Amino acid sequence: MDACQAVEKEVNKVLEKFTGLNQHYANNLDELTNSIQSIQKELNEGPEDHELTATQSLILIQTLRRLKEAVSRYGQEHKDLHSTVSKVGKSVDRNFVNDFSSVIVDRAFDGQEKAMLLNEVVCEHFMRQGMLDVADSIVEVFIDMLSLKTIFFLVAGLILEPLILFLLYKYLPWRSGGHQSHDANVSDAPSAQPQVLGVQHQNRGNTPRKMNILDQICSGNLEESVCILSFYEVTQDLHRKILTSALQQKDIPMKPFLLQVADPDALSIPRCRFVFVFVDFNERNVILENPGQELGDKKVVTVKACQKMGADVFVIYTRDRDSSHLGDGKLYNKDLSAFTKHDLLKELTAKNRGLSVNETFSPYQKSHIRKIVLKK
Repeated sequence: MDACQAVEKEVNKVLEKFTGLNQHYANNLDELTNSIQSIQKELNEGPEDHELTATQSLILIQTLRRLKEAVSRYGQEHKDLHSTVSKVGKSVDRNFVNDFSSVIVDRAFDGQEKAMLLNEVVCEHFMRQGMLDVADSIVEVFIDMLSLKTIFFLVAGLILEPLILFLLYKYLPWRSGGHQSHDANVSDAPSAQPQVLGVQHQNRGNTPRKMNILDQICSGNLEESVCILSFYEVTQDLHRKILTSALQQKDIPMKPFLLQVADPDALSIPRCRFVFVFVDFNERNVILENPGQELGDKKVVTVKACQKMGADVFVIYTRDRDSSHLGDGKLYNKDLSAFTKHDLLKELTAKNRGLSVNETFSPYQKSHIRKIVLKK
């Protein structure tokens, strides 16, 4: 409380000085303004060829001198005011301890639940900033970490289970129905060994191998329809609008699909003959991830999953402003190097399945899509 009062005292001094200077400036400026207006009025009332009298010249010189002195004085008082204001900051530093260690709780983010909350906050921050690809990659990495942790505990359980059974078999007196001595248990140890090994081999044989998501996808059994595949809900309507500028529902059935996590969402992709994978603009122009260079592989896995189904896959890069006015014969913006350098995207581009667009297809792109999908 004493610290607050000390700072308040300095603040009051500043406010008092502000108030005093304000009144002083107002009075002086009003007086100078009236003098100048009086001289101006007197000069305006005289004839055009009128020359200043000695008295008028003296009054004008005195007024200008007073004005110059006032400006100089105001400048000096303004500097003094800076000094007074700076004393408030010094008073704060002097009366308040600049140490926040007491409000920091050790191990505040320890534990899986708190770590998940922290990751959620970070992801929400990136989403609010429009960096959806970064947030999505963080989610995928965190899910992978949880999967690895689960696998670790599973393996640890498989290793410890035979050891626990062995110790129970060796040291607990239940094998012959009575209480046996420690020596008897030791002498029977070799006979217990085969049983332990048997248990161990049995568990290893029954350990489920985590299947790759692509291994779980079967090919064939596709219907004559189009899937509009998006990775973010906020841009689903835009993707539908872009595709319907080339195709209509009456021409061929269209099914929108939102894929948020490759595993397991890839298993639910509609089994359509044609799949249009829409990738939203990002600052680095990463259309499909490069292994080892970007976090996550959701988009690459999605395209491969659609290909394994046997679908005809198109990759559409949206909101690229330089793709607004593509001419005839151009399906994508040539400045986007990903179309020619990324292995999978390069393969699709060679088949004329890689396109870039701003908010609608060009006439040539529309004709190209209709020719493939509708064979028109």
